[in-house]
Amino acid sequence: MLKSFFTFLIVIVLTVICTTVILVARIFYRLHRHAKQFFRQAGDAMNGQRNTSQRTQQHNSQGSSSMSDGETIIDQRDPETANRKIFERGEGEYVDFKEEE
Repeated sequence: MLKSFFTFLIVIVLTVICTTVILVARIFYRLHRHAKQFFRQAGDAMNGQRNTSQRTQQHNSQGSSSMSDGETIIDQRDPETANRKIFERGEGEYVDFKEEE
């Protein structure tokens, strides 16, 4: 009688342990899959931005570009005008300054 009780108890404990291990493994697998999917989408978005900027630069250098909705933009400016800076000389990254002590 006592032996069968301990056998039953051991079976219950092993079942709980196995179920816990399986659930933890499934949760880990799902998290891993979602993380891979997230990073893949983030990488695709970054590549899409790079490709868009490269296409825009190529189209600007060619003088015209076609939009996805079929609209065509023709840039008739000369390359010197198209590539010039759009901010004042005193603005931007390189500004002279005085260091005060």
